[in-house]
Amino acid sequence: MLEPLLDWVIHQRVDLNLHWLLTGEGEIYNKDRANRDLPAEVQELLEEAKKVLISGNQRAYDALKSNIQFFAEALDTEPERNELKDRLMVLEDKVDRLMEGRAASKKQDKEKPPPGGESQKRGVM
Repeated sequence: MLEPLLDWVIHQRVDLNLHWLLTGEGEIYNKDRANRDLPAEVQELLEEAKKVLISGNQRAYDALKSNIQFFAEALDTEPERNELKDRLMVLEDKVDRLMEGRAASKKQDKEKPPPGGESQKRGVM
């Protein structure tokens, strides 16, 4: 009765590696204890990133670090970019309406006779 409870406490609460606990060999904690709730694909990507970061290859480290920082910043600023896009669309609509109104006004001006109209032209001649 105690064994299942102990197993549950070790794996779920403390996340100790049972093999380490019994033999003293291997890692103290189960692998990826902080990431175990993540989808398998994400866990695999994190493992690959971890390999790159601890590989000792400075060029690979710097490249991955730059990419991670770039994408993190892109995610952080996404709400602001979306707000700016929305505001730009509103402004574009306003400009379009103003231009349409201006074009309609010019068309009406062309169709109107000049002030004084035909009577002034006849009187001059």
